[in-house]
Amino acid sequence: YGLIDFGLKPLPARFVNDQPATAGGRRDLQPDQTVCRYGIATGTQCGTITRAFGHHQYLTIGMTPTIGGDSGGPVWTTATDGSVRVVGIWLGGRTTFAGGNYGRFASLSDALTAIGTRPITAQ
Repeated sequence: YGLIDFGLKPLPARFVNDQPATAGGRRDLQPDQTVCRYGIATGTQCGTITRAFGHHQYLTIGMTPTIGGDSGGPVWTTATDGSVRVVGIWLGGRTTFAGGNYGRFASLSDALTAIGTRPITAQ
C-alpha cells in the first residue's frame, strides 16, 4: 500500500465516473462480477473479476490493457440505483506466461483495515 499526498487543500469528491460514490467492503466481490476502473491514460474501462489473487487483490479480464499512469485509480461496482461503490485501487496489468491479459486491483477495505481505519459511508 502507499500514501498519496493530495497537496495542501484537497477537495473531496463523492463522485466517480460522474456518479454518486461510497466506499465499500470486499466481502461480496465474486468471480464474474462486473467492476470498472478509471485510469488517467486509458479512461474508464469495465470488465469482470476472474478470481482472488492472494489475500488482498483480485484479477480482472475484459478491460483494455493498462498503460503507465493508470495505477492508483479507483475500482468500483455499480448498484442498481446507479450509484457506485469504490471497492479497490487499480494496480495495473499482469500478462501471464500463457498469454492471458489480466488486470489487478487491491481491495480498498483491506487497505483501510491495514492502516487502522474503516471505509467511509454515505451520509
